[in-house]
Amino acid sequence: MKEHGIYRIEESGDIIHVYPVGGFNEYGIKSLHQEIRSIAPKDRAWVLIEHPKDEAGLTPEAAKELCKNYCLLSKYGCKAVGLEISRIWAFSIQKTLKDQVDIPVYFSESSEEVEKFVVQHL
Repeated sequence: MKEHGIYRIEESGDIIHVYPVGGFNEYGIKSLHQEIRSIAPKDRAWVLIEHPKDEAGLTPEAAKELCKNYCLLSKYGCKAVGLEISRIWAFSIQKTLKDQVDIPVYFSESSEEVEKFVVQHL
C-alpha cells in the first residue's frame, strides 16, 4: 500500500523536531520513524518533539503503528517524546499508548511547554 502523510524533520542538537501535515496511514508512520531513527544521534541521548497541532491526523492503524514506533525509540537513545497537539488528539493517542511506552510521553498545546518537559530528560 502507498504511504500517506507529509512531514518535515529538523535536528537541533539533541532534539529532533517533526512537523507532520495531512493524514497518515501506517506506512506513512513507518517511513517517518525510519527516517527519525536514521538521523537520531548514535552517541548520545536525544529527545523527539512532534508538532502535529491540528494539521495532521492518523488512521486507526497509523495510531497503532505510532505506538509501536514510540516503544522502539528508547532502544535508539531517545529519552522522551513530546507532542504539540490539541487535547482531542492527545486523548486519542494516550488511549492508544495505554502505558505501553517505556519513555515519558508528554502532550500539550504549547510548544514551549513540550520543549521544557522533554529537555529535562536529557
